[in-house]
Amino acid sequence: MTTRQSPRPPKTPDKTPQEVQDMAPAERDAYLQQKAEEGVDPSSWLFGPIQQWMAQARAKNQAQQMGDKNVKDATQGRDVEYVQGLHAPNADYKGTDHAQLQAFLQSNLDVEQVSEVSTAYHQVHQVFDKFAQSMNTAVNASKGTWEGTAADNAQQYFTSLSKWSDANSQNAKLASETIYDQGQAAATAKNSMPAPIPFSWTDEFKGWATSNPFNLADNVDKSIQKQKDSQAAHDEAAGVMATYDKNLYEAASKQPAFAPPPSFSTGGGSGDPNGTGDKNGINTPSSVNTPGSHSVNTPGGNAQGFVSGNPSGPLGGPAGHSFSGPGSTTGSGFVPAGGTTPSSFTPSSIPAASTSNPNQQFNGMPPGSNWA
Repeated sequence: MTTRQSPRPPKTPDKTPQEVQDMAPAERDAYLQQKAEEGVDPSSWLFGPIQQWMAQARAKNQAQQMGDKNVKDATQGRDVEYVQGLHAPNADYKGTDHAQLQAFLQSNLDVEQVSEVSTAYHQVHQVFDKFAQSMNTAVNASKGTWEGTAADNAQQYFTSLSKWSDANSQNAKLASETIYDQGQAAATAKNSMPAPIPFSWTDEFKGWATSNPFNLADNVDKSIQKQKDSQAAHDEAAGVMATYDKNLYEAASKQPAFAPPPSFSTGGGSGDPNGTGDKNGINTPSSVNTPGSHSVNTPGGNAQGFVSGNPSGPLGGPAGHSFSGPGSTTGSGFVPAGGTTPSSFTPSSIPAASTSNPNQQFNGMPPGSNWA
């Protein structure tokens, strides 16, 4: 009697390279990962896991390359204005307890939520892009059929509105990619954070006192090795946080600011006293909407330079959340300001560094001891 194998589920429909390139970052990543898994023979029990790991790594690299290309395309040849007030990270996480660092990453970072914001910005990009195309079509259709001063004014205004929409479409595309990069930085940090190795000289002394006296030398050696292992794990955790800050800073440094739309008036003046109105009454905005800065709680105290956006989500999306950051000048969670932007994503604060780190006392040795 033979066992009938269940049919394999249908494969994901193929997309053209351009279609994949145009997907939202999270959707693109998921698509490439799914295609990678479908390309591995599940019957290969010996090499299947290795092949799957290699396929997933290639898919991840491909998704990153596509994201980098989108960032390049959204900035190349354009005078992009970025959100200001960001400073390079300089937090010293070695002074913070290892368990607190782990708790921060495990409890306070919602990678899925950041991905949703990235996808929302991608939708904003698509809306602006369609609007720009509609404006161009309308202006071109009106030429030759509508003439005169009023027609010229209207056509010039809608042309400038189309250019504004196209620019903000690229800005939203850039924001989508960079916010997704911030979420991936958080995911990498969470997966890389080593587990703490609890250590206390007080507990070790108690263990020595209740152990066999003839085993004292071995127990002391074990305690010293445990202390070294605990310190090494803590140093690794601090390195994970430093890398996390660096990756967030690099992504947040590319967050664009969004310009308000140009205004139109029939009197030839400018609705913006600081703007540049021409004789036809078309006003080019003098500046962009950028978020204000505020201080946050950090391991080393308060720091300036964090920014927050509008508390409402884009296009009726979910309301944003505002947190305080892990490092004194971390770049975590910068998002553009304006009426179509969610709140900033800045992770929760880590308590100030403890002065009683057991791994930094006695230079790694118990007090009054000279064990070799």
